[in-house]
Amino acid sequence: DADSAQAQGNRRLAAAASSGPNSVLRKEPGSLLKGATDENGELKAAALMLGIKLDLEAEIHLTARVRGDITVGLY
Repeated sequence: DADSAQAQGNRRLAAAASSGPNSVLRKEPGSLLKGATDENGELKAAALMLGIKLDLEAEIHLTARVRGDITVGLY
């Protein structure tokens, strides 16, 4: 069911999961990254913990001018 993959903020879960160097930091939308953990998954002691949760929406307008020649041949 495609609607079951819908996350808050109209983000798709499939878009949130990707491979790459930062994929270990990616979680399902809405879950919190807890901070540094040890090999057992327990939180490490920290002098300072900072949490930031963002729900962003961007509207981008792009204008481009393309110059060049087009050659069309019929054979």
